[in-house]
Amino acid sequence: MTKPRSLAGNVGIAVFVIAFFCVVFAFFSASWLVSDSRITGAKFDRLGLWTHCFRSLPDPNDEYIRRFFVGCRWIFDPFTKGYDQIRGYLVPGFLVFTEFFYTLTFLATIFCAMLVLLFFLCFTPDHKRFVQLTLVIGSTLTCAGK
Repeated sequence: MTKPRSLAGNVGIAVFVIAFFCVVFAFFSASWLVSDSRITGAKFDRLGLWTHCFRSLPDPNDEYIRRFFVGCRWIFDPFTKGYDQIRGYLVPGFLVFTEFFYTLTFLATIFCAMLVLLFFLCFTPDHKRFVQLTLVIGSTLTCAGK
């Protein structure tokens, strides 16, 4: 007869599932930073990790202010003329680091989701590798910054 999983293990799985959905939602969300709608004339609308939304952003390289960027675009959009020339302006160094480390967190969370599924479906507390699996999940999530 196998030992049933403890309440702490079940609560841990539930907390991980909630955190997993929050990480996935944040990774694909375009609303990391949102402009206040009460500000009229704002050039910025919202910012995500991979998208920018502008109301009417003038090209910073155009001294005569003839080109404007309007709407939401992927930061690596190859089809918008001039977007690649202002990428350094749109994606400052701190955002590159944020994208890099959040991508690592996202990948580690997906890896841990597979391990938690293995933990939930295949491993019981009396399994010989139960402690090692728990340590791998915990250390991976700790290194991922969650």
